[in-house]
Amino acid sequence: MYAKFCVNRETANNFIRLLVNRRAYAIQAERPLPNGSVPYYPARDWKTKEPKPLDMGAEAITAARNVHGQLAALYPQEPQRRLWAMEGITILPGIDDYPGKTEITYLSDTRRILGFAQAHGLGLMSIWAIQRDNGGCPGTIDSNSCSGIKQPAWAFSHLLEPVTGFF
Repeated sequence: MYAKFCVNRETANNFIRLLVNRRAYAIQAERPLPNGSVPYYPARDWKTKEPKPLDMGAEAITAARNVHGQLAALYPQEPQRRLWAMEGITILPGIDDYPGKTEITYLSDTRRILGFAQAHGLGLMSIWAIQRDNGGCPGTIDSNSCSGIKQPAWAFSHLLEPVTGFF
């Protein structure tokens, strides 16, 4: 399985170059690409400065659509369903580490991302730092032990049960 954070244009382009190189190798060696190749991307922006809060659900869905377009260009012969199944999204519950609190993934964002993932058949849906999946520290930025938002314990995990199989 290939796993790559596609969080901005540079890392997404690097990942696409990796797939292009792998595809060239597979063609030369007359071997198919491995099943289970999943580019995944956390639904966060990694240290850019936003003047106002981002809609993290929309950001994740936009990233998925952008990567899908790049995969379609790489593999024009592949059915759309198979291309979607090559992708995955990882969410970070709550407030990330940016001091401006502009990247906050709420349960409502996760519901939208999950709906999109199910509708398109994404191959992976996961949580980054599952130990944060509780509301024990409302307002706290980048805690390693809680999300920083008001939420019941394991709310994100329970929401993702249909695709992760946990609980």
